[in-house]
Amino acid sequence: MVPDNASFQTTRPRERLMAAVAALTTSAGITGALVMCFDTASPDRWLVPDDLLLSQVARCEQQASRKAKDDCKRQLVAAHLARGKQPIQLARH
Repeated sequence: MVPDNASFQTTRPRERLMAAVAALTTSAGITGALVMCFDTASPDRWLVPDDLLLSQVARCEQQASRKAKDDCKRQLVAAHLARGKQPIQLARH
C-alpha cells in the first residue's frame, strides 16, 4: 500500500522550497489586496486632535441642538482643510 504523502517524499527539496515560496507569495499578495480594499473602503477621515481643535470642538458641544453641534463640527473640518491641514485616517474610532 502506498502512503498518502508518497508524492511529497519523492519531490526534491528544491521543488518543495519553490512550492513554499509560491504559497507564501500568493498569501502575501492576497493579504495585501485585502488590506488595500479595506483601507480605501473607509470613508471616515479624522483630524489630528491638537489643542486648538479640541477647544473648538468643546465650543461646538455647547450648542443647544444636535444639528447645531454637527454643523459646527463640519465647519471646523472645512476650515482645517482649507488651511491646508491634511486629515489622517485612523484604524480605531
